[in-house]
Amino acid sequence: MTTESKLVTHKVRSYSEAIEAIESGDYRFVELDYDMSTAQPREVMYLFQLGSKNKVSVLHLAQMAVTVKSFSALESNLLKPKDTYKQRFINLEFDLSFEDFEKYQALASEMGDMIIPKALGMEPMASEVWS
Repeated sequence: MTTESKLVTHKVRSYSEAIEAIESGDYRFVELDYDMSTAQPREVMYLFQLGSKNKVSVLHLAQMAVTVKSFSALESNLLKPKDTYKQRFINLEFDLSFEDFEKYQALASEMGDMIIPKALGMEPMASEVWS
């Protein structure tokens, strides 16, 4: 394993995947991307302790910023099943009519997400881009 590949963040979708990734020694960062509300506190503590023992940073980020470049990207991504447990702050780089905003905000809200219109002028550091 090269030093460069060890800097990659590896996302895991379950407790067992997390243990496997941490113990493998292949990653410097392991990101927990699964429903932590059902996890027992000692499971979570164990993962952080195991990470410390193996010199792996274990991350659990509850939110993420998404930058959306086009209307079609917004529509296609909101109509497909959500692939993360994180709350997404969806920042638009294009103008959206009030009617479309209401329609797509309703879809986003069903998934626990929020659309931020271009008019608000926010420029977050995006962890994902939909184009």
